Amino acid sequence: MPITRNPGYAGDVVVTLEGFSSGRDPATRQPMPITRNMNPAPLTLKGSDSFGRMNVAINANSEVGTRLVVFRAETKVGNDTFVQYSPAFPLTVTEK
Repeated sequence: MPITRNPGYAGDVVVTLEGFSSGRDPATRQPMPITRNMNPAPLTLKGSDSFGRMNVAINANSEVGTRLVVFRAETKVGNDTFVQYSPAFPLTVTEK
């Protein structure tokens, strides 16, 4: 996945995967996060890195199917935190 940096910016960018699974959390009544089905390891892009590879481990009890997910990129400049999201894209689990 490529990221675009502003000219001259070489700080770390942490990229995570976000999305939802089917159903709701019984305690909070909020949608279940995608981490119910998989464990995406956060990716840190250093310096002038524009590309990276995110490893995602699928849980043994994962639901099979397709869900829309997004990449979330976060960085800090001084005391300010900046977050941007990618367009949604489909992620399919066909085997566990």
